[in-house]
Amino acid sequence: MSGVSGQKVERVGQQRKNRLERALGKLANAPKETKRQREEAERWNQFKEGTERRQAEIKEIAARSDAKIKALVEEMQRRNTRLS
Repeated sequence: MSGVSGQKVERVGQQRKNRLERALGKLANAPKETKRQREEAERWNQFKEGTERRQAEIKEIAARSDAKIKALVEEMQRRNTRLS
């Protein structure tokens, strides 16, 4: 009788181990974020990318404006030196 009960105990122990392994596997492979969190992160990334793109465009415009102002100041100085 002890042989049969020993096998039964071993089988129950193996089933528990399998359940535990499956549960741990599910936890290990589970996504770290919920769907809502992933969508929110994606929207935030799109916002950041858009902001960076707009800032780059503004810097380009500012650089062109600075160059135009500098050229205008130089032209005004040249005209003033010719008139004097």
